[in-house]
Amino acid sequence: MRIKWLVFASILLLSFSLAACGTSGTQSGSAPTGNSDTAPPSTDKASTDLTATTRTYKTAFGETQIPVSVQRVVTLQYASQMLSVGVKPIGAASHLLENTGPAFQGIEDVGTLEAINYEKILSLQPDLIITADIDKDVYDKLSKIAPTVDLPWMDYDMYGHVKAIGDILNKQQEAAAWQAEFDKN
Repeated sequence: MRIKWLVFASILLLSFSLAACGTSGTQSGSAPTGNSDTAPPSTDKASTDLTATTRTYKTAFGETQIPVSVQRVVTLQYASQMLSVGVKPIGAASHLLENTGPAFQGIEDVGTLEAINYEKILSLQPDLIITADIDKDVYDKLSKIAPTVDLPWMDYDMYGHVKAIGDILNKQQEAAAWQAEFDKN
């Protein structure tokens, strides 16, 4: 348990230091990589639109369509990892908001993992919900509110969590920069 808090504190401190350094325009205009949804070239005018708004992402419960550009995210597990890649969630589970610093101010409490406040999440109108290790019935309820990605916690180490969150949020460069900065220290 102490190691978990030390890892969390390290991630949090790093996200603060990266935020202090500032990032401006680091996101490239290229299409998403990894699990992106791409179509073969076609002469049909409808298929020549290169501004796709969603992409396919494989989750613990199968594939789902997630936004390419996410503006409003609720998370039940990955708030500090999101901050590490420069995205502040609009809502997070109660346990993620305890003993936190200024970067967490303004994030709405959406309840505990045992008592998720679905109405609160719905009222926040998220573009995406990111969870970890939830039951299928919870996933189904959340998926009715917004596209939901269930990212199993034990499948990744600290670096893997940030990299996976960077991939989900289309912030791969920011995740790589976070890791490079973390490795320096």
